[in-house]
Amino acid sequence: MGQRVRNLYIDNVTHAGRYLESDELLYDYTKAYHLFSTLLPDAQEVVMFGGAAYSYPQSFVKTYPDKNIDVVEIDKDLTKLAKKYFWLGEYPNMNIFHEDARVFLRNNEKKYDAILWDAFGSYFSIPYQLTTLETAQEKYNTLTDNWVVLLNVIGSVSAEKAKFVEAEYKTYSEVFPEVFIIPIRTTNTSEVQNLMMVALKNPEAVSYETDNPEIQKLLDKKTYLNLPKNTPILTDDYAPVEYLISELAK
Repeated sequence: MGQRVRNLYIDNVTHAGRYLESDELLYDYTKAYHLFSTLLPDAQEVVMFGGAAYSYPQSFVKTYPDKNIDVVEIDKDLTKLAKKYFWLGEYPNMNIFHEDARVFLRNNEKKYDAILWDAFGSYFSIPYQLTTLETAQEKYNTLTDNWVVLLNVIGSVSAEKAKFVEAEYKTYSEVFPEVFIIPIRTTNTSEVQNLMMVALKNPEAVSYETDNPEIQKLLDKKTYLNLPKNTPILTDDYAPVEYLISELAK
């Protein structure tokens, strides 16, 4: 018999969830955020954009009691729901900021070792201003010298349903010296799924080996994209996100 789960729905779309009798992460893509600790074992200060039910931040504080995580969640009501229904507690190594992601990035003076990004909600609702070159540059400026961005995107690795993924990949490649994709569910390049995009500030500083078989399996699926010549770079002045994701709804 499967475990009981509780999901968080916003506008009839699942945004988060957790098991009721287990601390194990429910969704595979959230487990992939643990990649940061293999890529950069010395990372101490982490920021996550997008709290929702706070499933990954709660996993973080229990897994890494010696590391700190700041969570940036624009919606105070989501944090209230997480406390009421998803057992979000008070933790000495977690701070919560209720602020717009771009405002936080622009005003923040703290340097982070890793940025975890889950602020798109779903492929039906992607705020264009969070996808752009300027956002990528602000993330780059927020990182310490060696570290990493892990960005959850939804799409395929190739074909029509890869347009947004390709544009975001090209945009981050303009800022970061190395970018790659890790498919979460399958290596079938035409299947729409969660994809973890990894952007490295210093590729020579990272590690790709771990004793954790689940994380190693993800790392072994590392994929570099060959982009069509007409792939756009997304900017604050030009970010046709609705057009790029329109194929995902077909």
